[in-house]
Amino acid sequence: MALIDNINAYWKLEDVNDSVASYNLTNNGTTSFNAALIGNGADGGTTNSTKRLTINSQLGMSAVSANISFSFWVKMNTEIGSGFQVLFERTIVEATLPLGYFIKYEYNGGTRRLAFYRARHGVVDNIAYYTITLGTTNWVHLAMTYDGTTLRGSVNGTEQTSVASSGAGLFDVNFVDRFAVLASDNGYSPVSYASSIVDEFGVWNKKLSTTEITELYNGGAGLQYPFVQTLVPSVSDTLSITESTTQFLFFNISVNDVLSITENITLSNTQLGNISVNDIISNTESVTQVLISNISVNDVLTIIENVSQILIYNISVNDITSITESTTQLLISDISINDTLSTTESTTLSNIQLGNISVNETLSITESATQTLISNISVDDSLIITEGSTIFETEEGGNPNVSDAITISESITMESFRFSTNMTIPYGSVHVFSPRGR
Repeated sequence: MALIDNINAYWKLEDVNDSVASYNLTNNGTTSFNAALIGNGADGGTTNSTKRLTINSQLGMSAVSANISFSFWVKMNTEIGSGFQVLFERTIVEATLPLGYFIKYEYNGGTRRLAFYRARHGVVDNIAYYTITLGTTNWVHLAMTYDGTTLRGSVNGTEQTSVASSGAGLFDVNFVDRFAVLASDNGYSPVSYASSIVDEFGVWNKKLSTTEITELYNGGAGLQYPFVQTLVPSVSDTLSITESTTQFLFFNISVNDVLSITENITLSNTQLGNISVNDIISNTESVTQVLISNISVNDVLTIIENVSQILIYNISVNDITSITESTTQLLISDISINDTLSTTESTTLSNIQLGNISVNETLSITESATQTLISNISVDDSLIITEGSTIFETEEGGNPNVSDAITISESITMESFRFSTNMTIPYGSVHVFSPRGR
């Protein structure tokens, strides 16, 4: 599952607004929003005794046994010297039985620690501890998850502690459905205010995986909702995306040598837009779906090996574009290529569309292509369709312009094929149905 799945609320804490639903917070004690890890965050100040953000809501989750996860960033304004401070609290009441989730930062006689709570009021508090001094310099990422049996606490992308927990608490008339940041606020009088800044707070109705928590930590840089990796880098040698990536969105990338997406990647929706690559851009090995647009490549654009669907458009390639080896579906349009566009090597192309293409030398489609639709193509030298192809509704037409010749060879089956002058057809190799000649 992706981070975007099963998310119930997300507060960037630029203000009180929820970015996912409508769980907008109430600002109590005039909490300010100051510079934080990503943009601004909720700032409790250096000696907080009044500031907190709250909402009276179950946040779309009514069962005390439900899977749940919390993720946020925190930086202390003042290091704790006694007692404890509550960074957030979420209280839910199901059938009069209360349950609380919260994280405390405790002084603990000088051995400071984080306490991850699943509080069963009147029964027992299940607590997972992790010894750490937060300090006042660094941002720390905290995540707490529950899967129905175990409460887990993660710090800076790594799980550090856990405790078994199940069930709810006992009836207490004071408890209410409430979510609070920067204090303990559950229906009783607010207490244990945090003198800290909190940023990028998310709540999910699932247990976040270790991979998802690592993604949220993102090497200390954070990853904010909607959790899309958007890069604007300048890379002098190689930009690579490898090994089982689910989703990427790239825009405005300048790469001096190679942009590669390799190694058995299941890219459910990869978008690469406005990319300038001086040498090679390649998508290889078991890519599920790729959308490539507005790319300038000085040498080679290559998409190879077991690609199920490719959409490419508005691409300028100075040398060669090649799509090879077991491609299922391909859509190419509005491409300018100075040398060669080739689709080769035992390709099972169930639906090929090439439209509005300008090729200075050769456009070739070879070896076992199942279906091809070609329209509005300008080729200065040759258009070649060869070797065991079955072609339906293929228009090397739609106003084609081929300067030298069109060659169709070796067992081509065509239906509704529009052709122009200088067509070479070896005797006995081509079967034409409903041809339209000029």
